Amino acid sequence: MTVESPVADQQQLIVHSQEILGEILLEAGVITSSDVTRILETQKKTSKKFGEVAVQLGLVKQNELQNALSKQVGYPCIISDQQGFPADLVTAYKPFSDQSEVFRTIRTQLLLNQNDMEAKPLAILSPSHQEGRSYITANLAVVLAQLGKRTLIIDANLRNPRQHSIFQSKMNAGLSKTLLSQDEEFPIHQSSFLPTLFVVPAGDIPPNPQELVSQPKFKTLLDASVKYFSYVLIDTPAANEFADAEIIAAQAGMALLVSSRGKTAINSVVSLSNRLKKGNTDIVGSILNAAV
Repeated sequence: MTVESPVADQQQLIVHSQEILGEILLEAGVITSSDVTRILETQKKTSKKFGEVAVQLGLVKQNELQNALSKQVGYPCIISDQQGFPADLVTAYKPFSDQSEVFRTIRTQLLLNQNDMEAKPLAILSPSHQEGRSYITANLAVVLAQLGKRTLIIDANLRNPRQHSIFQSKMNAGLSKTLLSQDEEFPIHQSSFLPTLFVVPAGDIPPNPQELVSQPKFKTLLDASVKYFSYVLIDTPAANEFADAEIIAAQAGMALLVSSRGKTAINSVVSLSNRLKKGNTDIVGSILNAAV
């Protein structure tokens, strides 16, 4: 009986992965056959990966490598020379960075521990301004959509919305217009770089945000959204400044709390958590954001 070595199998997978990367770069016209030979010869003398050596030799630019890597693993991304998207959309610009890996870890924890992720919308809350709610919402949505699952972001921050600028969607056709009109559907915009990611922008800022998210129509639209999308994430305003966030969380049924290192007071998070529990909102976890 022959026992195959797992280490040998792993090494073969690494070599195969590097060959695929070389083929992608070659087919794209980024490198030539002689470049591949040069990279492989240099690689034998180091412990670096194919892509690292290619960049080090000046044969491949960093954005070209990233684009090739995204094709290799099936992760759509934004190459660095595309304009309009903010740099803090790290999971799209740098899908293989340490920051993106953190978001994939959060994604894994949510999917492993929350049976309701595909049955209920998830509201993202934090006590105050500039603690990273929109940043967390956008990047978490990207890594969920990268699984090939239809993912929807609803920007319910009708005070100071950001998702329309992050994903370059039109501002006027948004949530506020739907809630103020007889429309029975969200105005949904598909992401230009990730076909499984969709965004409902906040729309024009209304004079009565709290009343709009309190009405039964908002709850009805949320319930309908989970029938058409695998994951629904909701961006919210600062919870300690406006009651909107708690109302939205109660309508959604689940909440993820965000705090910022060096900015968020512990007692404000505890207070918010207690208020959400009184409103029968299921708190699925909390994130300490060090990126803002």
